[in-house]
Amino acid sequence: MLKEFVKSLECVIIGCGASEVNICKCERMLELKFSDEYISYLKEFGNIEVASSELTGISEIKRLNVVDATIEAKKNNTLVGKDMYVIERTNVDGIIIWQDKDGSIYETRGLNEPQKICKSLLQYIQEYCI
Repeated sequence: MLKEFVKSLECVIIGCGASEVNICKCERMLELKFSDEYISYLKEFGNIEVASSELTGISEIKRLNVVDATIEAKKNNTLVGKDMYVIERTNVDGIIIWQDKDGSIYETRGLNEPQKICKSLLQYIQEYCI
């Protein structure tokens, strides 16, 4: 459903899909597992930009690379769970959007604890990105 929804958007820029090997490499580097939804997203798109939102993925651009973004963000906030990875750095008020291995989406503001805001990446894109 995420794939179809993203492809239907007029205001989306799609990256290049990632291989299973690259996805597994990223999981090993972060010492976690991505949600099934995020794995599908990575395979299909690599990463995307929707309107003014730049979502992470597997990208050569450091700020859009899930590994680089997650490592940097976790250095600054020790309250984030080990199984969480960065979906988006909004560059507004220190807000970072995270996903866990079960697919839930969380928000942190500064150094606060993550607060659940969506049940899936699809819901996050629908409600916050367009």
